[in-house]
Parts: sequence; C-alpha cells; structure tokens
Amino acid sequence: MALWLVRAGRNGEQEDLALDQGLAVIGWRQIPDLDGIGSRDELKALYAELDPNQSVNRIANKASQLWAFAKKIQEGDLVALPLKRRSAAAFCARWRDIQRR
Repeated sequence: MALWLVRAGRNGEQEDLALDQGLAVIGWRQIPDLDGIGSRDELKALYAELDPNQSVNRIANKASQLWAFAKKIQEGDLVALPLKRRSAAAFCARWRDIQRR
C-alpha cells in the first residue's frame, strides 16, 4: 500500500465531490478518460494538444502528475487530500478518477 497526495483542483473545485463520495479526484476536467493511454509520451502529446500554449517542461510536469493518478495509484492505496476550503485534510483508501464516473 502506498500513500499519495492528491489535490481536488487548484482552488478545491472538486473537494465537495471527493468528500461526498469518498473518492480521490483531480480538478482537471478537460482531461478525457486516460484508459487508452499506454505511455507517458502519449500522455504528454495529449496534454500538449489540449493545452498547446504550455512550455515543454510544464507539459512534462503535468503529464507526470496525470500519469501517477491514472496509472500508478492502485485500489486500496491511501490517498491524502489537503483541503483548500478548511484547515483539514481528508484521507481515503479507495480512488476513482472523476472522468471515469
């Protein structure tokens, strides 16, 4: 079992959903379902297509974060969600990407 830090949007936009449903979610709603992505390079290309004004370094950074969320976190891993809207953190032991709901 691993411990992951996940944020529910830059300003906590997805916190209520995460807390109400006990899920780890990310705030990048423009990202499609990543089940068909087989490599980080494919993910970088997708991210660059969706946000073409970003630098190569920023694309690599964002793709790495998405890759971890979509491909490395496993069912049963512990997820920590620091809350933006209150002085607390939430923890859950199951996760599901908001795009897969």
